[in-house]
Amino acid sequence: MVGGAAMYPTKTIVENAVNAKDHTTLVAAVKAAGLVDTLNSKGPFTVFAPDN
Repeated sequence: MVGGAAMYPTKTIVENAVNAKDHTTLVAAVKAAGLVDTLNSKGPFTVFAPDN
């Protein structure tokens, strides 16, 4: 659970983050940096991000 939203190992980082109300800043930063396609591709990836 992150920000009250369940995190699923079958989903990508982006798919999980968009469902977490506490990670809207992370989602906006990923989009602004053009990393959506990268983080939606096969990893492995590790992302450390604070809550909003």
